[in-house]
Amino acid sequence: MSAEDRSGSVYHIQERDITVLSSQILDLSLPWSQLVALDLRPISLAPDVALVLMHRTAMSLQEAFFRLDSDANAPTKASYLRPLMDPPNVRMTALKKLIIILGGTEAGFFCQVLAPRLKELRVEMTNANIEGWNLALFRPLIALCPRKLEVLELVDSQGHAAVLLRTPEGRQLTHLELEALLQFIPNVHTLRLPRSLFVHSTTLRKLGNGHLLPSLKTLEVTASSLTNAEDIMFMITERVLVIEAARRGVGMSTVNVGGSLEEGEERHVEAITNVVLHMTLAERSAFLKDVILEYLSGLGDVEIRVEAMW
Repeated sequence: MSAEDRSGSVYHIQERDITVLSSQILDLSLPWSQLVALDLRPISLAPDVALVLMHRTAMSLQEAFFRLDSDANAPTKASYLRPLMDPPNVRMTALKKLIIILGGTEAGFFCQVLAPRLKELRVEMTNANIEGWNLALFRPLIALCPRKLEVLELVDSQGHAAVLLRTPEGRQLTHLELEALLQFIPNVHTLRLPRSLFVHSTTLRKLGNGHLLPSLKTLEVTASSLTNAEDIMFMITERVLVIEAARRGVGMSTVNVGGSLEEGEERHVEAITNVVLHMTLAERSAFLKDVILEYLSGLGDVEIRVEAMW
């Protein structure tokens, strides 16, 4: 754990400094209002504790790394020492990078953080959460920085995708829910989706013609089947064709996209240059043997890495 201030001084925080409750981090003597980076991933913080920390660093913090768990401050023999906290919404005027590891849904946290300059958001779901992904949780945060956000990474921790597969009661996302999030962030150039979330063919068509994520260059997704993997390849080649047609003056060089854009505002469609595709070992073999060869000539300069999950 560490913190860094505006002068470049680094403060190392030892786990022994926080021996009873995660809220004891608030008792440490640090130049909170001067911090530009704060990494507390090794310990679990109650969401209200994280919000208090963000209030203290609201004007200076540029990078924040938190592990959130609503049970982090479960009652203990020392819990009476600190009254319950109910911090108000916080406006992080300088925050550009936010990494959150979620131990539960923590729905309220994302509604209370305002970060208009946020460029990079990474959310990692742990094994403790068996309810699956609810993308609507992140929309309040993203809605305030739609044209600033450039990197969105939603990640299953090791084993989380397997946990979801073993718990059929886990809620499955619809393609409309994913599209409702993506349409807000036209400037995202890097998108990483969790292995437990698959991209529907309808969404892939909108990615292919540039109506969703026209600035996208790097994509990491998981194929739900061999057919879905082929749809992903078709999407990439379709995007190449759209760009090539625009260069020749055939068709449109720009697209109108929804979400946060002003009326009439357009975005140039960028080529996808890097793809990481996850699939089962059996499907990976079939994909490399049969599918990829069919699309090689139309992929342009895209670099594709195919990784087996199991």
